[in-house]
Amino acid sequence: MNILYIVPYPPARTRGRTLHILNWLASRHKVQLLFDQAQGATELCEIPKSVYGHAQARPAVLWRLVHLTLHPTLIAKYPLRVLFMRNPRMVASLNYLLQSKTFDVVVVESMRAGQYVDIVRRHYGGVIVYDATDSFSLYMSRLLGQRPVGKLAHNVVQHLGLLNRWDERMSRHAERALTTMVDRVLFATSEDLKYSAELCGDSTKMTVVPNGIDLQYYFPRADVTKRTGRIVFHGRMSYQPNVLAALTLIRLLGQLPQSFSLALVGENPDPALFEARDRTSYGARVEIIGQTPDIRDYIRSAEVEIVPIALRVGMQNKVLEALACGTPVITTPIVAQAFGDRIEGVSTFGGESELISMLCRGSWDPVTTETSKQLEERFSWGTILKDEILRRSD
Repeated sequence: MNILYIVPYPPARTRGRTLHILNWLASRHKVQLLFDQAQGATELCEIPKSVYGHAQARPAVLWRLVHLTLHPTLIAKYPLRVLFMRNPRMVASLNYLLQSKTFDVVVVESMRAGQYVDIVRRHYGGVIVYDATDSFSLYMSRLLGQRPVGKLAHNVVQHLGLLNRWDERMSRHAERALTTMVDRVLFATSEDLKYSAELCGDSTKMTVVPNGIDLQYYFPRADVTKRTGRIVFHGRMSYQPNVLAALTLIRLLGQLPQSFSLALVGENPDPALFEARDRTSYGARVEIIGQTPDIRDYIRSAEVEIVPIALRVGMQNKVLEALACGTPVITTPIVAQAFGDRIEGVSTFGGESELISMLCRGSWDPVTTETSKQLEERFSWGTILKDEILRRSD
């Protein structure tokens, strides 16, 4: 089959779902990739050699605002934080590809790329698969009750409450509209599917395709020594739930013995993280590492990964990546629930005092051979991905 795959950012291992679905599609079909990239971005980009990729540099903020001004009806269709990422060059390329080439299936990932589905449907009558991954409306409903953190301008808007309230309303509208325009909707968890099905009043198009793990890339190494007391937390450090979790870990480190240290690993660390570290008397024990081509040894060398995320939608890849590297995980019940049956090596805590006690006593579940077996049987991409996801729902 000839497939057009549309994503809102460059495929890379830091976004494992995108890269592995792309690799799987490319191993079976002819794939053309259309993706968005920030102007002057230094993001890692990994595209299979058999895939023809069209990268479209996102214009500066001013030009995107001009584009929205010229198309005011869009504001009544999608959340503002989705529209803010709209790229006129993506629109032009999409129109060209759909008018000049023939595709059997179009795959669109996340609502940020989902905002182009109406353009796809205008020129194309075939199968559209929408990989929502998470329910954006569920994420927004949970975000409403959260204390905003991060960059000052972002904080001002969120403190006013206007952006979140508007985006929560528009996310529900957009999710319902997208479901009617596409032939199949994929979610990473049954919780996200259930929420969206109740919102849309129909689950017939929806199916769960959980996040997986590349066990040929993430694996333990005997030559990497575990650092006693080393805590790691990794992920995109500009994403609000990750920023909140990282700030929590910086604060809690002050309640732990001096033998403990913290590594925060991930691209685009929010300035709030550096400010929080610099305000402490123990900042030397906090290492903030930005974008790195290989995060694996940071994970492998840690004694434990802590994922204290309270605001969750979807499945946290970082849990699977840590376990595959041989590092046990301590997390919140809401994160653990996304994986279904319990995984060996994952411990949960009910409150900060319990977490501090677990760390001081070293009382977390270790990674065992059973962990490796569970990862292979339940979360390897070869087990998860099936051809049925490319077909119309019955």
